[in-house]
Amino acid sequence: MREHLKKNPQLRRIYSREKTRGVPFDYGQNYDELKGILTKDNIKINDISHHLKLRAVEREISSRDIEDALRNSLGIGKIKYDDKGRPSKEYIGENARVQINPDTGKIVAVWRTSSKLRKKIYW
Repeated sequence: MREHLKKNPQLRRIYSREKTRGVPFDYGQNYDELKGILTKDNIKINDISHHLKLRAVEREISSRDIEDALRNSLGIGKIKYDDKGRPSKEYIGENARVQINPDTGKIVAVWRTSSKLRKKIYW
């Protein structure tokens, strides 16, 4: 495949388009509107990471799903620390799982809530 692309450069994909599954690189939505909201346990969102914006577009998660996970959480995880000593706290919503840094109020990561996890929470 690589050899074919070398011979036919017009067929090469644009890396950022491939990375965002064809969604224009304006993130499709304004994730910055999440700044200032309070989570269910009263942590104020102060910042949105660039990583979160990329992953939200890649995983087709709307800002409404993220807001719902933060405000109307089905479950809230305990604070965990990574190997660099950075804290994170997970909020599980109907359609999204969101991780924030509780010290800075920065949203750092997002995933879709799996149906298996939803069933586990409801039952």
